[in-house]
Amino acid sequence: MENNCFPKLKTIAAFIVGSCAIVSLFHQHYLLPSTSVDQPPNVLEEASSSNNTPAVFPWLRSSVVVDQLPTRVEKPPPNDDTGPTYPWLRSSAAVNQLPTQFEKPPPNEDTGPTYPWLRTSSAVVNRSPTWERVSPDDETSAVYPWARRNVRAHARAPDPSKETLLFWHIPKSGGSTAKSIYKCIGKKVSIASQPGEIMKLKHKGLVPSGQADLIFSSFPDLAIEHLYDEQHKARVLAMFRHPVDRLVSKFYYLQVATWENTYRPEWKDMDILEWVQNHNADNNHMVKKLAGKGQTEPADETDLKRAKRTVWQRMIVGVTEEMEESIHRFNIVAGISDTSVRGRVCMKQFFARSGKEKRRNSVSYSKIEKGHSAWDYLAERNQFDIELYELVLKLFKKQKGLIDSYRTLETWSS
Repeated sequence: MENNCFPKLKTIAAFIVGSCAIVSLFHQHYLLPSTSVDQPPNVLEEASSSNNTPAVFPWLRSSVVVDQLPTRVEKPPPNDDTGPTYPWLRSSAAVNQLPTQFEKPPPNEDTGPTYPWLRTSSAVVNRSPTWERVSPDDETSAVYPWARRNVRAHARAPDPSKETLLFWHIPKSGGSTAKSIYKCIGKKVSIASQPGEIMKLKHKGLVPSGQADLIFSSFPDLAIEHLYDEQHKARVLAMFRHPVDRLVSKFYYLQVATWENTYRPEWKDMDILEWVQNHNADNNHMVKKLAGKGQTEPADETDLKRAKRTVWQRMIVGVTEEMEESIHRFNIVAGISDTSVRGRVCMKQFFARSGKEKRRNSVSYSKIEKGHSAWDYLAERNQFDIELYELVLKLFKKQKGLIDSYRTLETWSS
């Protein structure tokens, strides 16, 4: 029996010796400290005081692959309004070029959400200039409420099939010429010159029904407030002229315009200096119109600030000195092709090869220049309009890139 037990004891002893060897090897290779990054320690290593990443296993921190992916969200540069994101994601050219969702605008920007490439594009003029960057709660310099609610911002590409354009008709500033051009092209043009006409068109549902392509109005505040809404927003076009030149033209035009309700035959033999000093009451016309003020009401600095901001953010502008270029820009916004037969014929009809337009409702007179007593007198009393006009000239240059960006779109965006 002893002989039978001895082999069994021998086997058990060998098993015990083998087990001890395995334990020893495990201790040496896995439990003792090691410099190899492939052997994870059993405790978290405390983060360096100069490293603001959380505590992490050293083998994980030193990993080449993991080092490429930071463990925290990186704060963007001060001038980056895209919000916090991982640097490897922000630096990706493919991701930056193809945003997958609308970006929320800054809190002081009322243009609404839009694709970041469109808002940040240098071609898109949707950033307020330095002089008009105001606090969100500063209502004295904000866009007029009727424009903020019912007018599309520049960052929204036009959709002529869904939009009814509003043309702000400033007297003696090329509005009649523009009206004739669009009638020639075949656009459905509606006239809303007086408050009573505006209210009649409102009750007819002119804009929601799509009965008009363009509405011409001398009362932009009333027309936009009552004819449009948040579901049917306006795209505003406006042609501007130097305020003094506009008033001088008005003086001579109404002397002979028997077809106008405002015909003034008594001005025909009147000296222009006498007129500007004793008979003209139409000062700061543009600023007052945007403020909804009457001709005899005074305009103030607040009206000027709000007029500037509203024009800058909500209007596609043209100037009479660049009449043909202005109409071309308006055509792009209206979805009118420059290459269409009808478009070419109508443009040629109203513009000579020299680039000077054939104006409707125009009369010949001797132009007065700066330094003339009448010119200087009018300039002194129309300082707000002149300042607004100077802003328009800057905006007209800047909007070339904006209009070009509209032109390059293959399809209209909503």
